[in-house]
Amino acid sequence: LTCCQRSQVACKSPSCIFFPRDSDDVAAVVQLLRNSTDLFAVRSGGHSPLSEWANVNDGVLISMRDIKELTFDANKSEVRSGSGNRWGEIYEFLEPSKRLIVGGRSPTVGFRLLGGLSHLSNEFGLVSSIVIALDVVPVNGTKVVVSESSNPDLFWAFRGGGSNYGTLLEMRESTNLTLLGIVTHPTFRTVPMGQVWGGSIIYSGNKRDFVMAHLMQATFGNVSAKLRRSAQSLNVGA
Repeated sequence: LTCCQRSQVACKSPSCIFFPRDSDDVAAVVQLLRNSTDLFAVRSGGHSPLSEWANVNDGVLISMRDIKELTFDANKSEVRSGSGNRWGEIYEFLEPSKRLIVGGRSPTVGFRLLGGLSHLSNEFGLVSSIVIALDVVPVNGTKVVVSESSNPDLFWAFRGGGSNYGTLLEMRESTNLTLLGIVTHPTFRTVPMGQVWGGSIIYSGNKRDFVMAHLMQATFGNVSAKLRRSAQSLNVGA
C-alpha cells in the first residue's frame, strides 16, 4: 500500500495506514484528524501515478479498500457501490442483470470522477455523467448525501472536481483551500448491455466514405449531412 501500482513517483512512507469498514469509521477518523496537525491522504484504487494524490509521507493514509458494499436497484436501474471497489468488481456484479456502468476500461483500477473512459463514452459520457448521488463525509465528520436535490452545489463541485472516489476534493479560491469531504459510496445510473463483439476489420482506402458514414451513424445516431461532409474531408484511409 505504500506504493502506487503504476508509478514509483507515488511511493510514500505513511506513518499509519487506516482501513475504515464503513461510513462511521470514515467519520470517526475525520473527526480525529480535523483536530490535529497531522498530514493525511485518502486512497480509493490508487490509480493515479502522481505524487501525493493518494499517498503521504509521515502522515496518515486512509485506505478505502474495505468499503466494498454493492447493491443494485432493478426498478431504478441504479447501483450503489462502496468506494473500495474496482471497476472489474462492479462489472462482474452487474453482469447477471445485463446492465453496465460507463466506467474505466481497466478492471483493476478504482474510480475517478473525471475519468472512466469507457467503450460506451461516446454515447453516454464519462463517470460524472452517470453519477446520481454521493454519500459523503464532510470535513466536520458528519455524513451527508449529495445529489441534484440534496446539497446540489456540493454535488456540482464533486462532479467537476476530477478526484478519485474516496478522496478529498479540493476547491481553491486565491490561496485559500477548502476541503469538501470524502466520498464513501457513489450511486450510478446503469445502461443496458448486450453482446460485445471484438476483433479487427480492415478496410481499404476506397471504402473511406462508407466507413466514416457508418462510424458517425453508430456514434452519433442520425448525424447531419454537414457532419458527414466534415468526416469525409478528413480523408481518413486515403
